[in-house]
Amino acid sequence: MTLKVILIAANLDPEDVGEALLAFHWASQIEKWADVTLLTQHRRGQSDLQKFLPNTKVISWPAWQLPAKYERLDAGLKPGYVKFWLKVRRWLKEAVKLGEEIDIIHQLTPFGLRYPPASIKTNIPYICGPKGGSLPTPKGFAAECGSDSFASKFRVLDNLLFNISPIHRMTFQNLDVLLGIDSGVKDRLGTIKLRNFEVMLEHGVEEADIVARKVEHSKELTLIHVGRGVRTKGLRDLVRAMSLLKDRPWIKLISIGFGPEVDICQSLAKSLSVEQNIAFLGRVAHKVVLDTYSYADVFTFPSFREPSGGVLFEALSKGLPVITCNLGGPGEIVNDDCGIRLNAENPDQLAEDLAVAIISLDEDRDRLMGLSTGAIQRMNDIGLWSKKMAWLKNLYEDRHDKASRTIYS
Repeated sequence: MTLKVILIAANLDPEDVGEALLAFHWASQIEKWADVTLLTQHRRGQSDLQKFLPNTKVISWPAWQLPAKYERLDAGLKPGYVKFWLKVRRWLKEAVKLGEEIDIIHQLTPFGLRYPPASIKTNIPYICGPKGGSLPTPKGFAAECGSDSFASKFRVLDNLLFNISPIHRMTFQNLDVLLGIDSGVKDRLGTIKLRNFEVMLEHGVEEADIVARKVEHSKELTLIHVGRGVRTKGLRDLVRAMSLLKDRPWIKLISIGFGPEVDICQSLAKSLSVEQNIAFLGRVAHKVVLDTYSYADVFTFPSFREPSGGVLFEALSKGLPVITCNLGGPGEIVNDDCGIRLNAENPDQLAEDLAVAIISLDEDRDRLMGLSTGAIQRMNDIGLWSKKMAWLKNLYEDRHDKASRTIYS
């Protein structure tokens, strides 16, 4: 039986980046084995989605957007989601009233936990996610996060929303299943009671993307950090760690990314006299990032407020061992077979622990090679789209069967 699925995505665009592109990957995978109707919205200048999703019935409304100069604020706050949320609920209520055949409703985006699903009370299973985010900043890092964007500061209100907002409580409790990017999502919802919760990472890779690396024996140890130039990505902690490794000049760090934090880190590297061991590449083409993975030895990503982990999927797929923080998405993605997970209590502690972790891999190259093999295995286990979709299809069928037995019992 081919399931009839309503997919909901507030932003979906194969020609964009981030959440919009990832939502497209999900939709393009699901349309291979389900009869899909997509409810979405289109932004200014966006191409017609139908040509990218030929097996999907696309229903799209114009997106309400802030002016282009406020693009970052628009992406962070998503003020247009309220209008989309109302339209989706209206559409679903009308479809149910008309008796349209629907087996599963699955809302993909927004991935952010603070945005309530558009769920309605119905016997049709409503699945939402993967959702994540709303991670608190560890108290020890709060003083150095003053340069966070205006939109990100709203994160402190998330806990309040989950505990007092009747809309959040109603719509999350209407769900049949919530998919969380990490196991802590359920706890961050506070007193909201969920019917069913499953962990499901939002990123995926094709089998062809997974490439075992050829490890060359060399005294040098090359670290790579890839991320936006914001404090939470942990680049400043890596620079401080490099200052603790001055007696190992063969350890080098490559930074890829741009933003105000990168400028701060360049100045910090000079003040700590480690600028000669750190290459700040700034904004580069994606091909350059992939090429850099091929000759780096360790992916260092000590982000202490990371809801996701797309760059981790990229790095692990190229056989790179990872040093990261045991929080959010990275804490779920990385295990002891493919990397090292650190606590994030304060900047001094994290820098010291990073240095210790880096030294441990520098001194034990056999372990480094073992973690590289483990990275490939980890992606084969949790990263392949084919396995993710097999799991999702089973979930759809299970929830549909249980709903049918309840209706006809």
